Amino acid sequence: MQKTITKYQSKFDRLMKSIQTDKTLKKMPGNATAGIAVQMIKDLKNYLRVNKKGNKESIIKVDRRSKNVAYITIGNWVVYVDNSTGEHIVESWVQ
Repeated sequence: MQKTITKYQSKFDRLMKSIQTDKTLKKMPGNATAGIAVQMIKDLKNYLRVNKKGNKESIIKVDRRSKNVAYITIGNWVVYVDNSTGEHIVESWVQ
């Protein structure tokens, strides 16, 4: 399972760097970039739910701090999504 998480973490990090430098996305209003990140997390969560074997504990935890701020934890990987200031901040790190 950790191998799958690491694989997707790497893909997510590359995609987020691409999103942050994309000129078209920078022009999009509101929560567009955050929406892309949230959809990616939903897709990953669905993939892992379908493919987990005998693990009753949820490996993805979403800690929603406010309407526009959330911490998403996948194993030991944390993704921070924040659009409270309209800056479309998405960061990730390993605990």
